[in-house]
Amino acid sequence: MDRSADSPRPTETRPRRQGGKSSRVAGWISLLALAIGLFQVGWASKDLLPSGIFHDARTQLQLGLLFDQGILSAITGGVLWIGGFYVDRVERKVNSIAGPTTKSPNPGWHGTVLALAVLVVLGTLALSFLPTPSRDVAFSPRDFQPLAQPTNVTSYGGYRVSRNFWADQGGVLTADVQITWTDNRTGGILFNGTPGTFAVYTASASSPRESPTIVSSFVAPSSGFYVLVVWLGRCPTVTTGECANTTAAVQAQTLGTVPTMYVPAQIGGSVLGPALVVLSAVGVRRQSRSELRDTKR
Repeated sequence: MDRSADSPRPTETRPRRQGGKSSRVAGWISLLALAIGLFQVGWASKDLLPSGIFHDARTQLQLGLLFDQGILSAITGGVLWIGGFYVDRVERKVNSIAGPTTKSPNPGWHGTVLALAVLVVLGTLALSFLPTPSRDVAFSPRDFQPLAQPTNVTSYGGYRVSRNFWADQGGVLTADVQITWTDNRTGGILFNGTPGTFAVYTASASSPRESPTIVSSFVAPSSGFYVLVVWLGRCPTVTTGECANTTAAVQAQTLGTVPTMYVPAQIGGSVLGPALVVLSAVGVRRQSRSELRDTKR
């Protein structure tokens, strides 16, 4: 008599997962975000905190931006670490109580939400290192016209003002200026092609004589049109001394960037990431209670 047909078959069991992958990945990413954030805060603080040190507007903007990015990265990293640790601990607790089960483990939607939070945090971190888009503007000699003496800059020499160009709020500029002096009688290039003493300013297009700011420290206070103001300091005036019977041809190339361009996205990521972490923690807590009730039955 064959008893194999009557004997019960052993129940196939599958061990439950020992903690989700999402929670473990979240732990490593959170430590990375926290470390980067604290480094950024420390690096900016060493120049911002000492009293008696004055920074121009551009340096102040860059340091403040680095400090804010560090705070956001540290906060999101800290919240992600706490959330990932909590989710992993709850999952392990449920697994230790429930033991082996005949059902396939159900990871639940909280794991997907936690993975999405990790991606948001990574995206927020990446924005801190992405180069900001730039806008190039070229100026030919025909784009510069004589300008009367501005009210707050050097009182001798000559001035040239460029055509209007657009700058976004918070934008900064770098300017490469070439000045060539030519003899009006012969057309030859003078002074071996050297530009002589000069300075470059940026000013509002509506009041170029009242608001020039040295271009190296300029930060656009608002979005609008601006101009370049170039001071030619080779001679007391551009029609006397060695500058008599000469023409100064000014060319320029500007590179404009907006360092604060990614700040809204970084703030949004710093809010969305922790919110997803909290949602994942709530989800795993509810699922754990449900699985524990099923186990007791």
